[in-house]
Amino acid sequence: MRPDASRLVYRIKTALKGESNGFEAANLAWQYAAEVERSQSALNACIEIEDPLQSYIAAHNGPSVLDTIDALNFDDSEPWRRRCRLLGWKTAPSIDAEPSKTLRERFASIEDLKSSLQNEFRLRAREKKTLEAYQIARIYDEQFGDDPDIKVERGRLESLSVEQLESELSNSLQDLMPAEPPETIIARYQRFGLEIPEKDGPIAAAIAALGEAKLRESTAIVEALVAQSEKAESDADKAELEKAYFECDTQLALDDTRAKLDPALRDKLSAVATQLSHHRASFESNILIRSAIDDLRKVLQGLSISFGKKKATVHDAKERLKSLQTQARKLGRPIPSELQDEIKKALSEANRKRAPKYAILAGATIVALIAIGWFANTQVQNNQYAESLQTATAAINQAAATHDIAQAEQALADWDELIQSAPESHPLADAAQSLHGWIEQQTALLEEYSRIVDRLDEIKSIRGADPHAAEIQTLLDSAQTTRAALDLDPGDAADTRVDQFKSWRQQQITALETQRKQTLLGHMSEAQDQLEQAAASTDPAAFEAQSNALLAAVASARAMISRYPELDANGLQQRSVKRIEDSLKALQEKRDTMAAAQKSIKGADSLADYLKSLEAIYNFDTLPADGKRNIGRVLKLESEYEQLLPSLVFPGNSDGREEFAQAGDIASAKVEVDADEKAFLERLIGDTLFPSIYESKVKYFEGAPVAKSEYSLFLADPIQKGDTAGLKTGINFSFKVRGFDESGQAQEAPLEINFLSHPDGTFWGFFYEPSQLSNESIYYQESLRLSLMRILAGGPRLAPIQLVDELTEKRSLSPAFRAYWQNQLIEFMQINPWKWGLPLVPTLQAQIENVDAIGPGGIDNRQWLSTVEQISPSIQLTDYFREAAKTRLYEEALAFARLYSNALQGEMSLIGQADASGAIDYATPADEADLVWIVNGLTGRIERLEANTQVAPYSPVLVYRFEGQPARRVLQKTRTQTGIDLQSAPFADNLPRLFQARQ
Repeated sequence: MRPDASRLVYRIKTALKGESNGFEAANLAWQYAAEVERSQSALNACIEIEDPLQSYIAAHNGPSVLDTIDALNFDDSEPWRRRCRLLGWKTAPSIDAEPSKTLRERFASIEDLKSSLQNEFRLRAREKKTLEAYQIARIYDEQFGDDPDIKVERGRLESLSVEQLESELSNSLQDLMPAEPPETIIARYQRFGLEIPEKDGPIAAAIAALGEAKLRESTAIVEALVAQSEKAESDADKAELEKAYFECDTQLALDDTRAKLDPALRDKLSAVATQLSHHRASFESNILIRSAIDDLRKVLQGLSISFGKKKATVHDAKERLKSLQTQARKLGRPIPSELQDEIKKALSEANRKRAPKYAILAGATIVALIAIGWFANTQVQNNQYAESLQTATAAINQAAATHDIAQAEQALADWDELIQSAPESHPLADAAQSLHGWIEQQTALLEEYSRIVDRLDEIKSIRGADPHAAEIQTLLDSAQTTRAALDLDPGDAADTRVDQFKSWRQQQITALETQRKQTLLGHMSEAQDQLEQAAASTDPAAFEAQSNALLAAVASARAMISRYPELDANGLQQRSVKRIEDSLKALQEKRDTMAAAQKSIKGADSLADYLKSLEAIYNFDTLPADGKRNIGRVLKLESEYEQLLPSLVFPGNSDGREEFAQAGDIASAKVEVDADEKAFLERLIGDTLFPSIYESKVKYFEGAPVAKSEYSLFLADPIQKGDTAGLKTGINFSFKVRGFDESGQAQEAPLEINFLSHPDGTFWGFFYEPSQLSNESIYYQESLRLSLMRILAGGPRLAPIQLVDELTEKRSLSPAFRAYWQNQLIEFMQINPWKWGLPLVPTLQAQIENVDAIGPGGIDNRQWLSTVEQISPSIQLTDYFREAAKTRLYEEALAFARLYSNALQGEMSLIGQADASGAIDYATPADEADLVWIVNGLTGRIERLEANTQVAPYSPVLVYRFEGQPARRVLQKTRTQTGIDLQSAPFADNLPRLFQARQ
């Protein structure tokens, strides 16, 4: 698993407290840099998602991307990067705060985030997108956790997703050629945040297989790393090895396979880590020493630097350098010679810096020494010669220690006079003689090494040079021996030229081996191609030609393997050659046997007779194993042949097939409601809004005896007539009216409405006629409610569709009332669509989309009571019902039901069979509109015959026949019986597989 960002930062802060943590800290830097890159990539991916809500879901699908970025962008990140750059660790990129700010601003722009997530969850749930719904429920619960219903839904969807995962894994594990491998399926479910449980069955098998695959991959990576460590000699090689180790360590952590490695291989991995740890310690020690040298020189130049909180002095910098040098020597870390020289020069510069402080004292001392020397001159002269010899001996020995020919020759020249005058037994003479011999030896070795390098370059320039030539190996061995005998560096150029030659030689060897392997593989490929063509060939002459070409390719491959045995060290190609030869022999035998077998089954008239004859052939003792296996594959499908017609006629949807398989008469079959459907119907039946809504006609007068306007209104209570008062000018009527407001809510109290009648025959105000129960309430009580109760008691399958049709035809009812109830009926059918025949009515699906476009949030149950809707009905709903009135939904359903009944009266007829090679021999020509069914040679299933289908040997060739005619006859008869052409739009896409047009 990936490292936790907070834990990673804590370890970094701990590492910053020390001077260096060596190999472990370098690994920590690698992990931090990788995590920063991954998190920034995830953050950019979230920003690229334009929809704010989907971006929010992506950012919280797992550990929050923003939280991870915030944790990784800690206060001391810049000092950590400086430490990484100083010590050569992998340096993480700087974290830009602007993308995080942009994402947070986008999330802040979401109005009512909780409601948006809830709506998105409901949408995914309605669309039956289980994984997406589970993902949103989990994110909502983790972010808010205040909705018990969401918690319940999260648990339910998690269980449902696990069951769905088990089903997919089971199919993938059973299929010979699965569309999606198990590891891809598990990864897809994990992307949605589903924790895969430890559960026996397909999940355990898939996880075990995935674990084994990861272990094999990890083992290969570790073995490659160990092999690389054995070849790593130079600093550059070890740097590459360290990088490879960190990548390997990260992969082992992600796959959790470290503990599962073979113990011996795990020990080798630990040895590699130890090797790299020692190298890293020496490498960092030298880096720190160089840094200390730079600090010392900066202080000597007057620059101000600090060691912690203290300003550094020359003494501090000098002592720090000495401490690092001493520490390296105590721990056995070699300090390169050029770095030792730098240390000496730096300390010497520091010592000279202190000299002026003692200039006066030094001058006085010199004067005193001169005086004393004058008095002791006689004694000094006696010892001066001996001291000169000792000084020359020390200088010669020091020059020898430098391993530098120029310095050695200069030392011999400087002290040549003393060397010539020194006694033969004196150490100076021996040292000078030894140094002379060393110079001659090293010069000769340098010349020999240069000659070898020049010859290697000459060979490399020769076009077509054999990289396996004996001279090359002799030269390389001499170069290695000569280089090892050299005490001094011949220069990077010479070593580089040798390394370049080795690289060139290896490339030439690899290219030559590759060419030979390609030639061998070409012969093998040719043989395999000819074998495949021979297997697919139906022409005896072509089969003979392909067999001869195959044998020629096999002979060429055998010759290559005999000449170059290294090309087939494991014997794989030899086994392949044997397999191809055996396959060709088996093909010949199969062709002979199958030719005889085909003769005995040519006369079969029906599928039953064909299978009976095939079974007889299967029992022949002389039948080869391949022929027996091919016939056995066809015979095993005998029960599937019986189910072929139902599988082609019934819907491809498993729920629909189960529903239709249980029904005798699909249209009139009565179905029982389940618990969810029962609860839905009981809610509709018990709705108290619809039974008691009243209606009254209203006339509005403005003086004239004829009403200026007249309309009907829905009322919550019946009209009550108020008092009548006689006026001097006429009579005053009043009505107590309690109606509905614009939102469809009943008014709190009745309104007093006045109507005036004057003696001059004029009328003023609103006149309400006596109220009565509305048509909608009457329809609800006397028809709709009773129909729902019949469905609840186990009504006909197509009863809900019939009700939808009926509501469309009821033009006397409010459009909003009808649209609401149609929506309720459709939602009820969508609980189990195939159970209620909803997919059988394509036109209804288009009407559902039209209503959704009119009211995306649904049709409210009070919309029809709104005063606005009553006075000015919705134009969109009116147009919708005008178009819907042109459809015949119930008749569509009946037409499909008749189609299924007619189709089941047909049969699958035998029109031919495949021979031993899979070539089809037709006894009866197929109609151009026929869909032909055979056994697929790859999958072993009964499938449609397409242009690229591989036909299984001995497969019967079947077509559908109804009343002796192709499947289209069923469609013609259905159209005659119902008057509906199911081949026209939008019905054609809903036809069973048997009647769908060829793709």
